[in-house]
Amino acid sequence: MLGEDDIIIDVGAGGRQITPKTMSIDFIPFENTDLVCDLHSINFKDNTLDCIFLHGNF
Repeated sequence: MLGEDDIIIDVGAGGRQITPKTMSIDFIPFENTDLVCDLHSINFKDNTLDCIFLHGNF
């Protein structure tokens, strides 16, 4: 169960904003995207994230 202060990232967000505290990441600079980068180069220190959300529409 995730808590209110947990750190969540949304990889490939496409401008989606799951919650106000969720960090949105994409390789395209959509509105509401917090980090624009090559998704293969994301590098977080161990044990710093509580949840990684990935949702693909193909």
